[in-house]
Amino acid sequence: IVLAFSGLLIGGLMTGFQNIPWLEIARGAGLSFLGSLGIIAIQTWLSTRFRAFGVSLGVALFGAILGGAAMQSQTYWKFVPWAYSGGAYMIPSPNNQLAILLSVGVALIVTAFAAWDFQRRDML
Repeated sequence: IVLAFSGLLIGGLMTGFQNIPWLEIARGAGLSFLGSLGIIAIQTWLSTRFRAFGVSLGVALFGAILGGAAMQSQTYWKFVPWAYSGGAYMIPSPNNQLAILLSVGVALIVTAFAAWDFQRRDML
């Protein structure tokens, strides 16, 4: 966040705060966030389910690599939640809405499952 605001401040000072595409910046940040909801839900569930830090980190690294590879395909990106944020952000893509819907759907399903899993665990 500091880096983003620093870049905007420096760019604004250089241009006199004119011609800064505020709407495009906000749109990109919002779409990336919506596309990341599925990943946030998965990683949150993993971090509460498993005590080992390595499990969550390993899944995140594997997912990031797989998501980067899946984004190169027009077919397989739909099956990898780590590719949704990139699919939602790409402006000339017809898959923006589909990526956001898939991400929100995955987030809702994983959150419901995580709530059930957390509720059934013995906390003592």
